[in-house]
Amino acid sequence: MELEPELNPVARAEVRRIVFKLLKQCRRLGAIPLIPMLELGEPGRSFHSGGSFPMVREPRGFQTDLLGRPPGWRRVHAVDSTVFPSIPATTITLSVMANAHRIASEAATEEGAGC
Repeated sequence: MELEPELNPVARAEVRRIVFKLLKQCRRLGAIPLIPMLELGEPGRSFHSGGSFPMVREPRGFQTDLLGRPPGWRRVHAVDSTVFPSIPATTITLSVMANAHRIASEAATEEGAGC
């Protein structure tokens, strides 16, 4: 099997659209997107570090539950590599995406979930 990355021709425009949506909501979010620092990486390329908020069944301190939620939060989910307990030496992009999908799917079906 051989895998090759395929660039999506509309990705840059979609990212720009999302960034400007975030920019319009910066007051409500309490955050500002740092547009000059935005970089679009090649598909599958990642230099994330992780394990800052590892997932455990009963979180304390700087841990999250199995849905990536910090203690005391019900509708905030960390879905990147910060929730991994350790980081393998290989590229982690697909693992991060799979975990994010799992968290989003489980959170969406949780009783009382909603935006």
